[in-house]
Amino acid sequence: MGTNDRHDDTRSPARSPIGRILRSSACSDVIPAELGDTPIIFMTGSREMTVDGFHGIIDYTENELTFGAGAGTITVTGFDLAIRYMSLHTIVVGGDIKNVEFGKRS
Repeated sequence: MGTNDRHDDTRSPARSPIGRILRSSACSDVIPAELGDTPIIFMTGSREMTVDGFHGIIDYTENELTFGAGAGTITVTGFDLAIRYMSLHTIVVGGDIKNVEFGKRS
């Protein structure tokens, strides 16, 4: 194994091989239909959160992000929060995540 083949622990989890596999597969293809409007959430420590079932941003600052997910809302609080990736049904939030709160849509 050459030096270029070694795993680099300093890489972002989003760029790791498993992160690429998760992102390259459509989550809706592997998620059971019984979950309905339940969002699917992947946490990578307290530094990154991926949510499938995303339905749009409600409010966003560098310390708080609220978005629709499934039949409700999710509010992420922390420091230096940033949207690392966003598509029609998926969002990836990075930063120093301190709290995740689930709410109901008004």
